[in-house]
Amino acid sequence: MINSKFGDIDDYLTAQRSLIAPARYQDLSVLLDAANQAYRRRDFAGAIDDLERFVDSVRAAITLDEMPATFNDPLNPYPNVAGGLIMLAETTAFSLGLLK
Repeated sequence: MINSKFGDIDDYLTAQRSLIAPARYQDLSVLLDAANQAYRRRDFAGAIDDLERFVDSVRAAITLDEMPATFNDPLNPYPNVAGGLIMLAETTAFSLGLLK
């Protein structure tokens, strides 16, 4: 189940790549990979820490306007990329917490 959650985050991140600042996309990709590798090593606390850093990076991107972060804004044709990434990462971290 958690493997599919990491896949969902990666799929969403990849699908929204064109809407994310390139340097931020790279940072998020590295953090997601680190979290996934920690999970595969059964380092659940490390995976959660990496996902928390992923969320922190998304929140920094919101502040710097590096990705769409609005919901139901008729003037914004893009999805709430930041919200989607945060939701996916936090539900994955929650699931990992159940394994600790």
